[in-house]
Order: sequence, then C-alpha cells, then structure tokens
Amino acid sequence: MATNLQAESHDLREVQMRRYLLRQQLLAAVTDNPDLVVQPTADQLAFHQSGAQGRVISGGNRSGKTWCGAREAMWWLLGTHPYRDTPKPPIAGRVVAAERMQLGREDPVPPTRAMMAYWLPRGTLRGNHWDKAYSATSNVLHLTNGSILEFMSHDQADKAQAGDKRHFVWWDEEPPRSKFDEGLMRLLDESGAWWMTYTPAEGMTWSYFDLYEPWSHGDTPSLDWIILETEDNPTLSPATLANLRELMGDEVLRARLKGQFVTFGGLIYPQWEREKHVWPEDEPLPFDLRDVPTFAVIDPGIGAPTAVVWFAIDKDGHLWAFDIYYEKDRVIAQVAEAILATNSRYKITPRYLIDPAASQRTLESGRSVQMLYAEQGVSAAPAAKAWQPRVDQVREYLRQEKFHMLSSLRPLEREFMSYRRSKRWAAMVGDPSGRPLTEGDDHALDCVGYMCMARPLPAKPIAPKPGPFAYETLVRQYRGGDPAFLKPVHEATT
Repeated sequence: MATNLQAESHDLREVQMRRYLLRQQLLAAVTDNPDLVVQPTADQLAFHQSGAQGRVISGGNRSGKTWCGAREAMWWLLGTHPYRDTPKPPIAGRVVAAERMQLGREDPVPPTRAMMAYWLPRGTLRGNHWDKAYSATSNVLHLTNGSILEFMSHDQADKAQAGDKRHFVWWDEEPPRSKFDEGLMRLLDESGAWWMTYTPAEGMTWSYFDLYEPWSHGDTPSLDWIILETEDNPTLSPATLANLRELMGDEVLRARLKGQFVTFGGLIYPQWEREKHVWPEDEPLPFDLRDVPTFAVIDPGIGAPTAVVWFAIDKDGHLWAFDIYYEKDRVIAQVAEAILATNSRYKITPRYLIDPAASQRTLESGRSVQMLYAEQGVSAAPAAKAWQPRVDQVREYLRQEKFHMLSSLRPLEREFMSYRRSKRWAAMVGDPSGRPLTEGDDHALDCVGYMCMARPLPAKPIAPKPGPFAYETLVRQYRGGDPAFLKPVHEATT
C-alpha cells in the first residue's frame, strides 16, 4: 500500500513539474518587440487597418485569427496602434473566451492568456512579470501604464458579464447572443470597439443571420468582416493539410479550413434554395395583389416572436409570401393594429388563418387568443394542426417550385436555412403529436405550413420509366415500319 502511494505521489510531482515548465515557457515574453518576429499577413493586416467599430474574423482552425485578436488587444492596451486612433492609456479591455475560468487556478494556461503573455513585452507588465501582473482571483491583468485586461468566459452568467465600462471587448470564439449583447452595453460610455475571432464550426448560427447577412447586404456600415483560411498559415505542413482534405467531408472542410458558413445535414426543408424560391424585393410581383386571393396567417407568440405572413395565390396556383410581421413582446392589440395597417397599405382584404392552439380558451378569462384577435377586427379561422402533413405540403410546394417569397422576408429566410432536426434526433423521439425534436425558430415557417395545408397541392406525377424490353420493342417497331417508333419510349412500350 505504501509503495503505491509513493508511486502516485511521484507521478503527481512529475505532472506538476511539466505543467510548471510549460507555464514558464508560455508566460515568458519571447522578445521585447513581438512584431519583429511575427508579421501579419495581408488579410490579417486588413483586419487591423479597418476603422469599423465592430470587426469579425471568421477563420479556419490554425488560420491565425486568435493571433490577430491578441495583437489588436496589445496595441489598444499600450496605446501604440499603428493603423487607427485609439484612446490614450489607461485602457480597460475585456476578453471573453470559450475557455473555462476557474478562480484561483492557473494551470494549464488558457489560449487567450498565453497569447497575451506572448504579445505583451515583459517591461509593460506590472512588476515586469506575468505572475505579478495577473491576478488569478479576479482574472485581471494589470500593466505599468494603468491599463487592465479582464478575462471572462462564455460559461459565466450574463450578470457576471455586466459591470464597468470598457474601451474594447474581444470575443474569442462565438459567444451566446446574450453574452454578446451584454458586452456591447459595456462599450456605450467610451464609444468603444469590439472584435470577434472564431471558426464557424456550428454552421449558420446567430452570428450568420444577425451579423454576416446584414453585412453582406451592406446594411451595417459599422461592421467589417474578414475571412482567414488555414492554408494561408505558412507554418503548417502541406502534407498534413492534404491528409485532412482526404479525411473530412466538404462541409467540414469549408468550415474548419476556410472559415466559411455551411449548412450541415438535418435540415427540415432541404428543398428550399435561394436561387429557386426567393424573388428580388426590388422587382414588382408578376400580378396585382388586388386581383388575386390573399391571406394573412398568424402564429401567436408569448415569450417567442409573433409571426404574421401575408400570402397571395396567382392564377397558376403558385404561393407567394410577400410581407411579414415578426416582433417579440407585443400584445394582441398591437399585432392586430399592425395587421390592419399592412392590409391598408396594400389595399387588400385578406382571409385570416391562425395557429390552432389559439382557439383554446383560458381558465382565467374564458376567452381564447383567437377570440381576442376577433375583438380587434382580425377574425381568423384555425389552421390544420398536424406537424408532419404540414411539413410534407411545404416540401411539395418547394419541390414543384410553386412557392416564392420576397427577399425582404429575412426572418422567414433565416428559418428555412436553420430549422433542423435536433442533434438528439437519433436518440430520442418527439412528442405524441408526431413532431420530432427540432432546433431553430419556426414561427414564420408555421405560417407557411398552415397556408400550404389550407391550399393542399396534389403530388406532381412522375413520368413512367421505360420498361426492361424498351430497346427490343423499338427495334421491332422500326423494322416493321410501326409509326409508334416515333413516340416517346414510355409510350412506345405500353
């Protein structure tokens, strides 16, 4: 027994020694001027030179995105930024990373702290050493010029991420949306800047729809977006990269190596394609809304957004979604007022459909949501409830390319692109109604489903395939001069 305890104690001392040596290597500044050792690439330079208030680097793994974030933070803290005017020190900055923060525990050194230990010259640290400048209890780094850098984590509560004003916030990897919003509020007093460095490994998350999409449409002039590719890192082996390409799927490669947003499998509506189903908002509809049947479909929300989608049906039976109301924390009177105002703007009198759950009366008032809308001048009929038939009808409209939507309906486009089976799909079943576990919002999609169920589309017939003896039949018809030879194959073999 004593021998075993001695062996375990010896092993523990070895582990502690290895950690100590590694920590000393990471914490020691390699040079008084790291810029002389590592020069930014052209794309990294574009990030540093951008004057936008908010900047995002979506990069592949090992593409140098965290290097950029740390180098930018160093320049801000020291007041030595070579490409943009920054406030004079002392500066108060914040880093919010995916790494877990544990008060009083410093080993192993998390990546963002290791990066800052590399970039900050030793003479700029209070006491000329990281151990004296960094407080493991408050997770704050102190510099000799009075600047501080606060280290936080994605897993900390929103309230913990409140606090004092900051001159900049750097998110290393994509944070939850609530953490992002909390960080932005810390920048108000100083009109501060922010940047995010991450790999979009989870596909099209909130940052794609709330940041990238508006930026790509030119709607956010205060934001700049830079994409870094792993292959641009000169320190990586080409042979290793080639091996990764052989082992990984196309979607994973685009996300992990090129920093691109991809749609991973499991979408509920994989038939939806922007090129086929989205109509440019600056082009007029191919019909007059006053000459065709119109509908307004309502999906009420309490904690979730209330969605109202307006539809028109053209002479060929195609379904057109041409407007949307998508707001959270609105009472029924406000939603009804917006519905009537939209109807007046288009000079239409649509028929109304509503989520069937809205017909259920509450015990307190004895009235239903459907009745409350009727009192506001919006009398809606309950839509079909079953989830799977609803999904099947939407898929059929998409497959036959009889569904169209204006490009201005961004919430609906977002839901088409992100509504998917849950990661627990294979391990668990859905509720008794037949609805499986899903991820992503579906408020506007429910409106589409209710509308498609109200106007069910017959399945498109599939042309019969030629029989197994089509070739022999054609040869006989040709030799006998049979005029059926000129018919299509499937007709000639009947």
